[in-house]
Amino acid sequence: VTGGNIVSGGTSGDNTVTVDWGSSASGTVSVNYTNGNNCTAASATVKNITINPLPTAGAITGDASVCMGSPLALTANATGSGTLTYEWVSSNSGVATVSNTGVVTPVSVGTTQISYTVTDGSTTLCKATSAPFEVTVNPLPTVTSSATGTICSGVAQNNQITGGVSGTTFS
Repeated sequence: VTGGNIVSGGTSGDNTVTVDWGSSASGTVSVNYTNGNNCTAASATVKNITINPLPTAGAITGDASVCMGSPLALTANATGSGTLTYEWVSSNSGVATVSNTGVVTPVSVGTTQISYTVTDGSTTLCKATSAPFEVTVNPLPTVTSSATGTICSGVAQNNQITGGVSGTTFS
């Protein structure tokens, strides 16, 4: 083996070998054999190995909260070779779903973890998964009023308005 380290196997009694290629760009495996009649091959069989680097699944960026009824766009910050493709997942699809373009759609109030797996464009389709990104789905405010629907002209009415979510502002 050149360009890597044998982790297991690869001895005269093994018919398999496990190699850790590390960050090498290429390597070779050379195998010679002796059959049951004690005949050895004239030359070793050499297999050239190309090691594709893994893509990098960087941190997800975007707002960490969204209101019910509004979509939220998140961004994958990935690098790698070839055309990258993405598969996004939500840890709790009962709170929010996420499309493969990173658009979060709220389903119910709560929190969920969003992550993505990026696949590079190499022939080996190398993959990497991002760290989770927590998204909180907030309820929409509900406004209630003590006003009655009909009042007499010239009569003042005290009207109290409340919002069902703390921090609600009125305009």
